[in-house]
Amino acid sequence: PLPHQRPRPPLWVGGFAPAAARRAARLGDGYIGTADMVEQARLFRAAWAESGRAGPPRLAGGHFWLIVSREPRKTFRAVVPHVRYQ
Repeated sequence: PLPHQRPRPPLWVGGFAPAAARRAARLGDGYIGTADMVEQARLFRAAWAESGRAGPPRLAGGHFWLIVSREPRKTFRAVVPHVRYQ
């Protein structure tokens, strides 16, 4: 089936590096990042403005963590190193 959204579904580009924010402004309809987004958001907005894109830049980000577990304490111990790294 054809997409319901017109002209197509929105394309959100994500990433952590400064290049990802610029790429999202150039190729995507929005940018999604994680953790502290202050600098990434600034880069994305600046690249969006420079590109002459129509409409306001769309951003999503912050600290995203949803971990479902039947054994929360065991799962917490397992994921802590990964969350800290992130």
